[in-house]
Amino acid sequence: MVNYLNEGPVDLEVVQEFLSRASSSSWYKLIGMRPRIIDGDVVIELDLDEAKHLQALGVAHGGVIASVLDSAIALNVNKRLVGTGRVAVTTQLNVHYLRSVYRGGSWGRGGQST
Repeated sequence: MVNYLNEGPVDLEVVQEFLSRASSSSWYKLIGMRPRIIDGDVVIELDLDEAKHLQALGVAHGGVIASVLDSAIALNVNKRLVGTGRVAVTTQLNVHYLRSVYRGGSWGRGGQST
């Protein structure tokens, strides 16, 4: 298998510009996701809004949580592709929910697993 990721050091200034573009996209603004870097990983933060994130039973809609996770994974992969002319997109995402989220903040962190 060919590894297309840039394995060298990541230029944080370039990544910050990339995250700025991502956070200003219409989807991120609509759902309220805020990407930032913590310890070299991109983390997506979201404050749950009762008016737009909760479903009829008063818990966060699974699609909202899946979107946070998908974005965290995608941005962590793509931060290594910035400037290479390549882009990675999700082709399949399986989420196994452990418990309901009722209120407060939600976040997703996608980093390299060891």
